[in-house]
Amino acid sequence: MQANYSHTEKQWNSINASLAPDLFSDAHGLLDARIGYGTDRWNVALLGQNLTGERYFVSTNDIIGGVPIGVPNVDTRYRVEFGFSF
Repeated sequence: MQANYSHTEKQWNSINASLAPDLFSDAHGLLDARIGYGTDRWNVALLGQNLTGERYFVSTNDIIGGVPIGVPNVDTRYRVEFGFSF
């Protein structure tokens, strides 16, 4: 079992302050976790990312006519990993 938490403070995300002076990403925290089981030959794990469901912009820009645009983060997601050694 493994868990990871990271925190990012509010940050300014604009290339040109005169075009988008208020283009900030709010502070946010991310929680990821992994739990798994295995033997010498195989393993399986369940992983979860952004378990708190935080919404924020990964990247923002203001270069298209001064209109702020942004790339949102990936919402909560889960996956299963399988492994086999031979």
